[in-house]
Amino acid sequence: MMNKEMKKVMMKGNTDELVHKDFVSRQDFINRTGIYVTPLYFEIIYKRFVDSGISTDEFIDNYEEKYSSCIEETLLSGTFKYEVEDTDISGMDNIEEDQTMSIWEIIDSIIIAYYEKRNYAEEMEEKYHNIVDEALEQIRGYLLAAAPESNVQS
Repeated sequence: MMNKEMKKVMMKGNTDELVHKDFVSRQDFINRTGIYVTPLYFEIIYKRFVDSGISTDEFIDNYEEKYSSCIEETLLSGTFKYEVEDTDISGMDNIEEDQTMSIWEIIDSIIIAYYEKRNYAEEMEEKYHNIVDEALEQIRGYLLAAAPESNVQS
């Protein structure tokens, strides 16, 4: 969990994260609770919010005490070195040129890169299945057209 001194606005890159009109953004949730969550886990939190039936502010103010499953705190110390040109870590493609990122922004950059790659892979898988289905339909149509009086059935 981030302590109050470490809270900082998380990166607001060009991501495809879901935004719920009746709830806060993931970045706002992180900043208000001090608890880091991934885009995928944020959807679980959103479901808990909807199921709670309470206001956004009340939910967030009481999240750790009443709605979280198990919060772990990790003390961080030392130096984290990384290649700035590794944009999955540095977020260089989403930040101001003279901005130095905090460890939280670095973690978020890595998570967002993973999230975007996962979404892309899921989209490609869906397109692949659609292409295969279309090809099978065309083959079935050719077989039926080529042998209209045979026992070939759709």
